[in-house]
Amino acid sequence: MDDKKGIINQQPTKVSGSHAPPQTGYYIVVGDAEHPEAKEVPVYDRRQGEPATKASIGQAVKVSQIQEAWCQVQRPEFNGWMPVAHVAFQPQPAQTKITWSKSNGPLYGKNGAPDPDDVRQGNLGDCYFLAPLAAIANTLDGKKLIMAMLRPKAPGLFQVTFCNINSKNKVYLNQEEDSVIVDSWFPLASSDNSKPATFLYCPAKPIHDTSIPIWPAVLEKAYAQWDPDGYKGLDNQACSRAIAHLTGLEPRSLHWNPTSTKQAKITWNNRTFAFEEQEDEMKDKMKAELPNVDPADLLLVLREASKNADAILVAGSLIKSKNDTNFLDEAYEIKDSHQYVILQINEDGSLLLWEPKAGQLKKPLPIEKFAQLFDDVLTVNCSQSLFFK
Repeated sequence: MDDKKGIINQQPTKVSGSHAPPQTGYYIVVGDAEHPEAKEVPVYDRRQGEPATKASIGQAVKVSQIQEAWCQVQRPEFNGWMPVAHVAFQPQPAQTKITWSKSNGPLYGKNGAPDPDDVRQGNLGDCYFLAPLAAIANTLDGKKLIMAMLRPKAPGLFQVTFCNINSKNKVYLNQEEDSVIVDSWFPLASSDNSKPATFLYCPAKPIHDTSIPIWPAVLEKAYAQWDPDGYKGLDNQACSRAIAHLTGLEPRSLHWNPTSTKQAKITWNNRTFAFEEQEDEMKDKMKAELPNVDPADLLLVLREASKNADAILVAGSLIKSKNDTNFLDEAYEIKDSHQYVILQINEDGSLLLWEPKAGQLKKPLPIEKFAQLFDDVLTVNCSQSLFFK
């Protein structure tokens, strides 16, 4: 389920950008450069003591204390010491009993830049983050924006910077405060040994396929590390806030109520955060008061916005069952409570859409259907991003 509205006032809180391990948190066992093929590492009975047992690479451990170059680690089957170099701090997964693995895939694909089809949603309700991410990657300045916010620091180590939002809904960029360091270890989806191991989250593809670009996985992981609740904190948040975190811009928005018998001329709202906060407070009452839209008017507004090659258009489908495995219209592949990217507006007024789980939809959606199945659109101009200031 992807509730596109989410909790409007809850946004990721920064964590330290330092890669030095904190004293407490979620850790996994990793190998070292000298033994890259190792599947286990020793667990010692005491610091600089004798090996007592072994821990599997990629399994989670509880770190109870860190003393100089050693840390005390615990699992149900052991309690001992390991060198700090053999553990890595990670954002808490949304699921339990997760194994991690390192990806050796390239940061970007053959063209050396982000591509929207590198993005695929995994077992996490974060279409609100991945849809705008793919939309940004679909524009020329958006590709540059992503490469500005994601900086390789060392082999398998990346610095990611997000923009933040203050209590007055002002979006700002502070690279020192809002940067996080992440590595190339990712949670695995559980599967039998007959199938390749896949990313549990984005990009939901084979993790050991060295042709799979990892930039969307790195950004999703950094967003999870930026959140105090890790990956679990990314479930069902506000798309408008994600766009601001990614671009440094408060998006403009269109809102309408497809069930209303009243119609009004639709225009872009420049105060999206304030509107959504009020909507969140009023719950369903304010939603009912919104007028419907004339599909022809909606088409004109969208077509005008799409003339800017660096503008993104992200649309939210209706929330009915709050379950994005359900279809609002199966023939057109429109899911409940889901975010879509408007890739193109055709001459006949139909829309070519993309969605995070399947990519580009097979059939263009008529504007009349779009007006019935969706109720908001968000837009920013990537060329105006704070990362370019």
